[in-house]
Amino acid sequence: MIASFITRPSFSPYRYEDIHNFYNVIKKKMRDQRDDGVWNERNGLLLCLKRYIPDLSTLKASIVRIDSSAIDYYRTTSVPFTDDGKLIDFEDESERVYSSIRDRIYATRNAVVHSKYGERLRYEPFKHDKHLGKEIPLMRAVAEEIIISSADRINYSFVDPTHSLP
Repeated sequence: MIASFITRPSFSPYRYEDIHNFYNVIKKKMRDQRDDGVWNERNGLLLCLKRYIPDLSTLKASIVRIDSSAIDYYRTTSVPFTDDGKLIDFEDESERVYSSIRDRIYATRNAVVHSKYGERLRYEPFKHDKHLGKEIPLMRAVAEEIIISSADRINYSFVDPTHSLP
C-alpha cells in the first residue's frame, strides 16, 4: 500500500497535501501495529481471510454443505452472547463480507475465551450452547478453506532411493 501510494503519478514529494496524506497512511499503519511488531488480531484475521479465501462463493458453498440453513441464519441473526456479533450478508460487496466474517468470528471467540466468573458472563455454557453451535459451520468452513489454501502438497515416494529394486 505504501509503495503504491508514493509511486502514483499524481504523488509529488513537494506538495504539502501529498506529504500530509502519506504521513497519515504511515501513522495509521503504525497504529495498527502493536509495540512488539505484531499486527493486532482483528487486522491479522482480516488479512488471513482475504489471502486464503479469495473466493467468497467457495466459502459460502462450504458453509451450505455443512449446514444448509446457516447462510440465512448469519444474514438475519447476530450472535446473542456477543456485543459485536455482526450479521453476514454474502450478497454484500466483498470488503463488507470479509469484515463481517472477521467481526463475527472475533466477537464469538472473545465472548467464549474472556467470560470470567464473577463478571457479567458473555457466553454461558448450557444457556448459549445452541447459539454457539450455530457458529460452528462458519468457523469450520473458514478453517477448512484456510488449511486447503495454505497447505503444501506432500510428495510421497514409495520407493526407498537407497534400495534398488530387483
